[in-house]
Amino acid sequence: MKETQEDIERLQVLLDHSIQRAGVFLRRSLQMPDHSLTAQEVIDCWQGVQTVALATVTMRDEPRIAPIGSLLYRGEIYLPTVATAARTRHVMKRPAVSLTLFRENELAIIVHGDAAIISPDHEDFETLESILYDSTHTKAGEWGEGVYLHIRAKAIYTYNRHPYRPIESLPLQVRPTTAEDSEWVQQVLMKRWGDTVIVAHNIVYHPHTLPGFVAILKGNRVGLITYDLEEEQCEIVTLDSTKLRIGIGTMLINAVTQAARAAGCKRIWLITTNDNLHALRFYQKRGFRLVTIHRNAVDAARELKSSIPIMGNDHIPRRDEIELEMLVE
Repeated sequence: MKETQEDIERLQVLLDHSIQRAGVFLRRSLQMPDHSLTAQEVIDCWQGVQTVALATVTMRDEPRIAPIGSLLYRGEIYLPTVATAARTRHVMKRPAVSLTLFRENELAIIVHGDAAIISPDHEDFETLESILYDSTHTKAGEWGEGVYLHIRAKAIYTYNRHPYRPIESLPLQVRPTTAEDSEWVQQVLMKRWGDTVIVAHNIVYHPHTLPGFVAILKGNRVGLITYDLEEEQCEIVTLDSTKLRIGIGTMLINAVTQAARAAGCKRIWLITTNDNLHALRFYQKRGFRLVTIHRNAVDAARELKSSIPIMGNDHIPRRDEIELEMLVE
């Protein structure tokens, strides 16, 4: 946040130098430089508070790793904590640290360097507190003797699995839906489906009562998936995104796949309609296979939900339900 052009250029120099110093295996593993992030892309990814895995070293030279929130300010990383925290004691004696910001296998920012302690009397402390408060409505000083760990990076290695996607997709995150999302979920359903009720294979669903995942982009909810678990099967009931072609749908399906696997499901399946050619392409490209065509099933569904249109996408009569599945390994 608040990066000047000089800050961006300084960060870019460090990124370039890190690539040059990287060994053959690391360069190959992270596909440098084709899949590396630019300084501006790193900044775009590090908006607000981002959770990182921080590794410190104890007095016995033993590694310790734990998640912690982080801020990017003027192109440098700061970690809010308290003076009595174990990590703070570690860096007082052993300042060497490493941290990673990652999102599954889509994105990674790996940092090696050392940490300096920013106390309340430091000139940047109040600015950092203000940035933290803007994102979390809390300050490190409210937790005790608040301090910040200033990560003085010596090397930064980055990886973007999809360098061809718009840069705005890089900060994309997914989390489970909560009770606080219920009203928003119903708004999404009304806007995208024209109703808060979904009918499929003669069953009436109220998606806002189902488990689901929300896609978050720069603090805004931009995607929703809801699903239903029954025995060893997981049915995707709805999938919607407000921004196309930046990976929202794929990330949401991946989240449901993990949830289904954790629940012991053997099969993920869904219903779409014969006119939804976009959905048929989308799901098959992500590993789903056609199972069955339920002829005239939509006609039957209209008995439960009369508002289902007669004419569908591309002026194709909406008559049949098409079942797709993906087996969970």
